[in-house]
Formats: sequence, C-alpha cells, structure tokens
Amino acid sequence: MPNLRTLKLDGNDITELEPGAASNLPSLLELYLSNNKIAKLQPGTVSGVSNLQYLYLDGNDITELEPGAVSNLPGLLTLVIYDNPMCFGASVVAAVDQV
Repeated sequence: MPNLRTLKLDGNDITELEPGAASNLPSLLELYLSNNKIAKLQPGTVSGVSNLQYLYLDGNDITELEPGAVSNLPGLLTLVIYDNPMCFGASVVAAVDQV
C-alpha cells in the first residue's frame, strides 16, 4: 500500500506496535491510533514515514514516550498524546525534542 495517505486504527484494542511497523507506508500523512491500549511507544515505531504530518495517540495507556519514539519525522505537524497516564517529565521533552 505505498500510496496510502490515511490509516485509521482507532478503538481496535491494539496493545503494542513493533518498531518499523509503518515503514512500508512511505506516503502516509495521517496515522490515527486513538483509543487503543498501547502502553509504550518504542524507538523507531514510526520511523521511515517521513511524510507523516499527524499522529494521534490519545486515549491509550502510554506511560512513557521513549527518546527516539517519534524521531525522524521531519513533516510531523501534530502529535496528539493527551488522555494517557504519562508524566510529562524530561523523557517526554527529550522524545519530542528529537522530532
């Protein structure tokens, strides 16, 4: 699916994403992963999706956003991570700072 622009996986009880899970979707602009059960976003999970502009992770169980989890996304305009049980400490700032 190299031409896929939008992928909506909201509310599917997804618990984890493998690093590089979206790497075969180079044209992806919007990725909706809201209202799942994702607890951790590992480094490289969305790497290789350089055109990604919108990443929705709200309403999950994310407690930590590891450094490198959302890196190498030069086109990212919006990262939605509210409604997760995470503390916005140094690790979140470091992870987002790499965008």
